[in-house]
Amino acid sequence: ITRHHRMEAALVDSRNLLSYAVEGMADALAMFDRGGYLVYCNERYRSFFPLTAEVRQPGVHITDILRRVADTGEQVIQGDAADWVQKVAASLSQDGEQQICLYDGRWLRVQTRPTEHGAAMVVFSDVTTFKQAEGELRSLTSQLKLLAETDGLTGLMNRRSFDMRI
Repeated sequence: ITRHHRMEAALVDSRNLLSYAVEGMADALAMFDRGGYLVYCNERYRSFFPLTAEVRQPGVHITDILRRVADTGEQVIQGDAADWVQKVAASLSQDGEQQICLYDGRWLRVQTRPTEHGAAMVVFSDVTTFKQAEGELRSLTSQLKLLAETDGLTGLMNRRSFDMRI
């Protein structure tokens, strides 16, 4: 009996440690069963999506969550909302990664990993600062290219520009 109690205590400690780690992580985590129902999510998952946080609860189907996203405009959606809902719901069964833009200008990287039992784990990471840095880099690259192709005194295209166009 004592051995059994020690094993139970070790199991409870392991669960508590795992729960603490998942709740303290910087990324949002959501797990869906094979039927598409949300079975687990950390608090960060709900905080990443303030307009639809109330529906992002265990027991809610992925299509209900996505319809609410479309209704609130929480995510930038290209094309028909109903097609988008079906496409995203179907992607739970596929290993993949994408970036999504939210209504407030934040960018999230979404990584979907299906399990061998048909469930899916989805991790959301905020990549807004990376996207902003990428935009700034593109702008600076364009400015440098313009400086390299024009004469500083006259503002006309220089020999390098001429050679590249020919």
